[in-house]
Amino acid sequence: MKESDFLDENAVIVERLRELPILKSFDKDDIQGLMQFSKVREYQTGEVIIKEGDEDNCIFFILSGKVSIEKDGIELTQLGKPGDVFGEMAVIQSRPRSATVRATNQTLCLMVDSSYMNMLDKSDKSTFMYVIFRIFSMLLANRLRETTDSLIAAKHEIEELKKRAT
Repeated sequence: MKESDFLDENAVIVERLRELPILKSFDKDDIQGLMQFSKVREYQTGEVIIKEGDEDNCIFFILSGKVSIEKDGIELTQLGKPGDVFGEMAVIQSRPRSATVRATNQTLCLMVDSSYMNMLDKSDKSTFMYVIFRIFSMLLANRLRETTDSLIAAKHEIEELKKRAT
């Protein structure tokens, strides 16, 4: 894994991040606040980004590449769109990592270390928490919608199988 220094207020990086779907609605100041706790990490094919059971406070945004989410050695899903987020559950729940995340090809991620927010003054901490939790709420709402759609499709399929069996 290669890692950059913490990002500073670079206008080019801010604009690139604002192009990510999950960050489009944030203003320049919000993105710059997020950048002070962020690094860019590059992973090679097969490299583990997050290991199930580990403890940390990092959230990852895919900039390019693709990752596999695995639980107990079984692949659950893959993420590969710029702006896809992973690693948020350990931060939300303050618990060890619930899954392993592995790069399936060369992958570039923005890594946000939320543990640094405790060093901020009250105003900056509130802003940072607002940005992070807004991202979480958008992300979880999208995932809940996808899960609900999948559940409905599975129920329809079960009903069709029951009709054919009778």
